[in-house]
Amino acid sequence: MEQTTTPRPRHSKPVNSLQVMTLNVHKGFNVFNRRHILPELRDAITTHSADLVFL
Repeated sequence: MEQTTTPRPRHSKPVNSLQVMTLNVHKGFNVFNRRHILPELRDAITTHSADLVFL
């Protein structure tokens, strides 16, 4: 008895949503008190796990 299998589709599953994050880096400093904020920006990007990040 021969067993047949259904071939898998070649395309991936459609995406129902897309999360986009935009950040104004401004040379890595806070505009108001001129404090270095690159570590905070990095943490924000990794925490929110956006699909696209625009800097």
